[in-house]
Amino acid sequence: HYFIANDARLGLAVRKIFLESREGEEVTMDVGILLHALGVAGSTTALSSPFDRIMLLDHNGQERWSMRDLQILMGYEQWRQADDVVQRAKETVDASGLDSRDHFAGTRKVIAGGRWGKQEVADYRLTRFGAYHVALAADGRKPEVAAAKTYFAVKTREAELATPAVPD
Repeated sequence: HYFIANDARLGLAVRKIFLESREGEEVTMDVGILLHALGVAGSTTALSSPFDRIMLLDHNGQERWSMRDLQILMGYEQWRQADDVVQRAKETVDASGLDSRDHFAGTRKVIAGGRWGKQEVADYRLTRFGAYHVALAADGRKPEVAAAKTYFAVKTREAELATPAVPD
């Protein structure tokens, strides 16, 4: 049996492998193999999520996402709509007592279009926390937004589990 795990890794399950016969009963074993490819710098991005594929690394090796890239994956055709979602997410972060500037860095991006075939447009570089809040502030009726919410919830939990607990 072949299967795809929740994180899109490919697996193989072999059931009822005969080992021996004891007192007239067959002894069998089930085996599962999960294929997990190693990518750049030891990352594990086998059959990665589209959100993994658009992730950027900053000069400190920290994960960042371009809002322009997320906009497409989250099903927003117009920048104005995506920017509205960012503004709502920033307000939520600020209301929680955190500084949204730590998670939503204004930047510029060169895209195809404009008079000379390329144009520079506004963008944001988002931390995982910022991108998660963007997903939370977005239109949850869109299946693309539901996928983003799930992705960032899972990645945030994985990061929490990977961080060693600080003793009291």
